[in-house]
Amino acid sequence: MKVALVARAAGVDPRRLRYASFEGGGQAMAALLGGHIQVFPGDASEVKGQLEAGGIRLLAVLAPERLPGPFASVPTAREQGVAVEWPIVRVLYMPPAAPDEAYRFWVEAMARLTADSRFVEERVKAGLFAFPSTGDAFTALAIQRVSEMRLLLREIGLVQ
Repeated sequence: MKVALVARAAGVDPRRLRYASFEGGGQAMAALLGGHIQVFPGDASEVKGQLEAGGIRLLAVLAPERLPGPFASVPTAREQGVAVEWPIVRVLYMPPAAPDEAYRFWVEAMARLTADSRFVEERVKAGLFAFPSTGDAFTALAIQRVSEMRLLLREIGLVQ
């Protein structure tokens, strides 16, 4: 989906791209390092080690602004004229019939957890960035993103 968004924003028909499917970032990184693929649309946490080791070159970050640390010199796609953002969001889900009390409990628990300095330290060690959205605000964002992705999937011919 990331590649399709970038291609479309750059005026390239995403249906003309050749896609290679991998089980995860590790396999895709091995294929990139082995010269079997030309581009890998990985997540910052997946590529940080290879970036620091000089094993890869980053073309752009799909964030609203430049990322800190080893990514600081990497321009955003938007800086390069491609209006695409792809925030990586780790999510805990609950079934829709979960009691409101349980939902509120977990929203509050996640807010406390993400504010805890020990969590922040572990998140940073893992190469993950803060995404401070929970509860109803995140639900609205998720619904919007799913709608956008469905539209893109139709546009590139992957679903009817």
